[in-house]
Amino acid sequence: MIIKDETKKNRYILTDMSCNDDMREICEGYEHVRCLICNSKTVKRFGKHYFNPVSVTINNKIEDDVFYLNSVN
Repeated sequence: MIIKDETKKNRYILTDMSCNDDMREICEGYEHVRCLICNSKTVKRFGKHYFNPVSVTINNKIEDDVFYLNSVN
């Protein structure tokens, strides 16, 4: 399960139960996902095969288990 942070646009929080299927479901709700923004520890939680063709931007100022989606909706 991935939790949508309602206080900030396009901010999501990973839980212990998060999986790639949860991520796919979230991305399907957007017209086009340009990139995922997270820190280097968080990106390791996703399978590398998932990110093609979505690019990843590493920003280590973002806290662990949090990511942002840069998208066009």
